[in-house]
Amino acid sequence: MREAGSEGIELVMWLIARDAMGYITPHMDYRFHHVLPFNTAVGYLILETP
Repeated sequence: MREAGSEGIELVMWLIARDAMGYITPHMDYRFHHVLPFNTAVGYLILETP
């Protein structure tokens, strides 16, 4: 935490998820992205495995 900060843990989580999805071909079911008036973006992606 001291060297990488909280973003370091999030990066590790995304790399693990990306590697896990490398074994299957997910289908994008729904995608949403919205930028709120106070410049904070929110979004999500729903993936479905075949």
